[in-house]
Amino acid sequence: MGSSILLIGADSLLGKEIRDVYHLAPRLQLATAALDATAVFAASEEEIEVVAAVDAEMIADAAAIIVAANGEAAREKLVDCTAPVIDLTGGIDKPARAIPHATAALLTEFIEHVQAYDGVTRVIATAFVPASEYGRAGINELQKQTVALLSFKPMPKEIFDAQSAFNFLAVAKSQEDARRALGTSPPVSLRVAQAPVFHGLSVSVWVEFASRVSVPKLIEHLKEEGVDVRDGDLDPPDNTGVAGMSGYAAGAIERDATNGNAAWLWLAADNLRLRAELAVDAARELL
Repeated sequence: MGSSILLIGADSLLGKEIRDVYHLAPRLQLATAALDATAVFAASEEEIEVVAAVDAEMIADAAAIIVAANGEAAREKLVDCTAPVIDLTGGIDKPARAIPHATAALLTEFIEHVQAYDGVTRVIATAFVPASEYGRAGINELQKQTVALLSFKPMPKEIFDAQSAFNFLAVAKSQEDARRALGTSPPVSLRVAQAPVFHGLSVSVWVEFASRVSVPKLIEHLKEEGVDVRDGDLDPPDNTGVAGMSGYAAGAIERDATNGNAAWLWLAADNLRLRAELAVDAARELL
């Protein structure tokens, strides 16, 4: 076994999140597959680190490889790689583990929890994804759009293809990625919208059960599953309040007024932390 876990894309937002939650042995080797890069700088809470361009020696020394950014560029460098690859980009052919879109990851975990409460017959969800889903480029464009809009200047539209600042876009670019990553049982109808926020995933979910739903029992069940349920006098979760939080939070839980077997819930999660922890869990299982 190699002497390190190689993190390609350590300089990305998702790479930074993986670095923050990684507490395994062997050590984490930081690298970038950015085109034409020899080295880049990656900021951590303690210091500025130099992240070197990935090379054959790093790949040969890796017990496992996590690809957090620049998947297409990394794929070319991993052609002869024998170590298991954990892919968060969708750019790697036949990885050992493919970490799904944050929306799919959140809904998959949520559905597992509610299925344990009662048989689920149908799920309808609308997800509101943040700019950080597209890394620093997404955050920078949303910030630049905001400044340009307030300054009455033309705004960049390279990432979102439209005005995202102060505006909801009905369909996010990542909608099909999220849909493909979801299972087919129970049937899930999903729309992914682009929200004018920098960070944090929010999802409105309607769940139909096999029998009449008891909201107090559903809340108690979710708490037993380890979900951070915001009930009673607590405000429902929001995208800013879950920053840095593991798992997901749920709130605004109520029975559907027209269908006693169904309930509405509002879910929120840190989109980067959610996927980073899945990647580290996958590395732990593969070692």
